[in-house]
Amino acid sequence: MKRFIFFLVFCCLSVHLSNGQNRALVRTYKKAIKVTCSLIQIPFLHTTTSILIFGLMASQTNILPFEGATTGRRIYRQALLNLALEKIRHKRYAEALPFIERSRLWPEQLGAGKPYPEYVDERLEDWLSYSCLKALKRPGTAIKYLNKVVSFQPGTENGVRNFFQGNSLLSAWALWLTKDKSTALNWLNAQ
Repeated sequence: MKRFIFFLVFCCLSVHLSNGQNRALVRTYKKAIKVTCSLIQIPFLHTTTSILIFGLMASQTNILPFEGATTGRRIYRQALLNLALEKIRHKRYAEALPFIERSRLWPEQLGAGKPYPEYVDERLEDWLSYSCLKALKRPGTAIKYLNKVVSFQPGTENGVRNFFQGNSLLSAWALWLTKDKSTALNWLNAQ
């Protein structure tokens, strides 16, 4: 039953979005939050429409903070990075950069405070920024982001990792570009 309610909410939000009915979208979203307690649980948040819906609603959503409350921020980041990837696929690199920069933010209303900088893994954002700036023929700025990918130090403090395991491949690619293939392979094998 719960899945069916989510599906109905998603369909309503999709119709409002496709018709440009932003006020109706906000009203439906607020009602859905009251009924379902959390729109974040919708299992199909990976579609472009639902990502746009979440992106539009992120500024209107208040998630009460609690220990480990990172889901709202994680979906906010995912939505913005997916929007950036859409722009990159269409070779609109300059339009992708603001989405990448916004994905680095930690909006207060999403229930999670920003950790100390050494505990934030932004290698994906740095790699995408590097790729866009390289395509825009701005190598001076691009290399700064590539160096940030290389210089990131994964670590664990009190049993909590400060990194996403998948980003290790980005570090290896960055090492390959800045140094050589053997350095990248040695780094990967050490992980």
